[in-house]
Amino acid sequence: MKTGFAIFVISALLAVFTSPILRAQRRYTHDDSALQRQYEIDNDAYFDGNLPRDIQVVWSDIPRDADGDYVMAVTDQDVLGNSSRIEIDTKSNITGVTEQLSLFHELCHVSTGPYVRAHGEDPHGPAFTACMHRLADERAFEGLW
Repeated sequence: MKTGFAIFVISALLAVFTSPILRAQRRYTHDDSALQRQYEIDNDAYFDGNLPRDIQVVWSDIPRDADGDYVMAVTDQDVLGNSSRIEIDTKSNITGVTEQLSLFHELCHVSTGPYVRAHGEDPHGPAFTACMHRLADERAFEGLW
């Protein structure tokens, strides 16, 4: 009977550690060209193509923040304060869902950045929140959450 219980426990542990999420993490690839294409698709679909076309969108190994938390994505700025590059973290974006949500988040930063800088607003303040709500209203997150 002890052998049967041990096999049950081992089977349960294997089920947990080979869950679909962990399997997806092992097979998920980080393709810069696909990420760049997705930026362009989302720009056209949800921002009427008005976001800069020359922004580079790449996968990056972003260091954890001061609290030790993962940073899922960042939008870098050039010397004039304009968005110039979006980096999506390879460690915390392990599925297409997290990748797309992170990209939408950064698209809103690109979209609201000039207004936020001009008005001294919090980067995650009212303009950013309005952008994310607009995306939700336009069903951009359909199937993501």
